Amino acid sequence: MSIRGPEALASLDEAMRDIRREEDEISKRLARSAERIAKIREGEAELFRQLAHLRLDPAVQPELDGAISSAESTAREMLKNRAKDVTRAEKAVAERDASLARLTAERAEVLKTYQGHQAELKALATKFGAAIARDPAFAAKRSEASELSEVAAQSMRKTEQAEADQAAKGKPYRDDPLFMYLWEAGYGTASYRANNFTRYLDGLVANL
Repeated sequence: MSIRGPEALASLDEAMRDIRREEDEISKRLARSAERIAKIREGEAELFRQLAHLRLDPAVQPELDGAISSAESTAREMLKNRAKDVTRAEKAVAERDASLARLTAERAEVLKTYQGHQAELKALATKFGAAIARDPAFAAKRSEASELSEVAAQSMRKTEQAEADQAAKGKPYRDDPLFMYLWEAGYGTASYRANNFTRYLDGLVANL
């Protein structure tokens, strides 16, 4: 059974909404997992620190704390620079989302108008039959419907291109597992919570 254009567009919109819902759910799960991992590592780091206090010479401990703080400061600066890149990428994605929403709304409006003309044409054809084909008004309606169909097709192509551009823009960041780990942990931001040892380890990760 063939699917009409409006039905295909509606199915595509529904599929896109399902994909976005799945993406949101996956993001939430990743955030919760990262939070649990951070808490576990924080506990481990605290145990390591306590062990270090027991085994290390007290004279060495301040030097270790200083090294951790220095590494943390350097790593935080590097992460801030990366965060700026992410912010720019997020802004670009937001702009593309807005453009996509606008194109979707325009497409819906064009589709609504197109369907209205199709209904009018069908009603006229049913009422007048073959005679209507010779009527100038019918020819004008048919021409207008064809133009609207082409506009709808162009809008669909623009929407698909916007989706592809958005996915390509965010791919480098999603494909970097180390950066995603630091980003989800809030490293270098006010929400970051970790002891010195964990900060030191995260600093090493940020410097990779």
